[in-house]
Amino acid sequence: MARKTMRNPFGRIKWIIKESDAIIEVVDARDIEGTRNQAIEKLARGKRLIIAINKSDLTNERPILKTRLDYVYVSSKKKQGKKKLLDLIVQNTKKDHLKVGILGYPDVGKSSLINYLVGRKAVKTGATPGVTKGKQYIRISERILLIDSPGVYPRKEGRISLVMKSAVDIDKFEDPEEVALRVISLFIKKNPNRLFEYFDIKPSNNPNKILNSIAERRKLILKAGELNIYEAAKILIRDYQKGKLKL
Repeated sequence: MARKTMRNPFGRIKWIIKESDAIIEVVDARDIEGTRNQAIEKLARGKRLIIAINKSDLTNERPILKTRLDYVYVSSKKKQGKKKLLDLIVQNTKKDHLKVGILGYPDVGKSSLINYLVGRKAVKTGATPGVTKGKQYIRISERILLIDSPGVYPRKEGRISLVMKSAVDIDKFEDPEEVALRVISLFIKKNPNRLFEYFDIKPSNNPNKILNSIAERRKLILKAGELNIYEAAKILIRDYQKGKLKL
């Protein structure tokens, strides 16, 4: 029975929460509310829960969250937020040894954050979601032991939403155009100049026209002479997921 529980992603999450004295929920700074996992937060009620807003170097926004939970903006790449996060972990506890579960969606940067906290490459990282395959223990100090596991997301969440949150590899997605148009719309709303400068294209408020301009600029042409919108969409989404195209 225990083995079946550990093979089930949410069974593993329940086990980690039960074993842990505190929980770090890692979210993506580019989509904080979208990458908060309500199922994890519900299961962790009664535990010390801290929201680590990772990849904060990919956006200039620092909104104040409407939550009673403690949270901290961190950047594994820029080495920011470590002290505050560690202080929050040990806050209001006299225990000499703490087990801390680290949970979140795929590709929110859990492994990179762990390596930053440890100060060395303790776990494998990668550019595509799902690098962590099983439960791992990582000691970051004499007092704190981290428990890491693969990212999980709600079973009913749509694939387009998951691609937008970098939780699904775009190369495994059959219809990238719709997702690309959503990413473009997000940039038009929040930071259009960044998108135009990144791809070196003329400004526009039309997502379809922008996607065509990207294909044209990258010389993505099919044999029939038509623009390869499919490949342009994949390039845009992949660069956004990897943090090359910063919001």
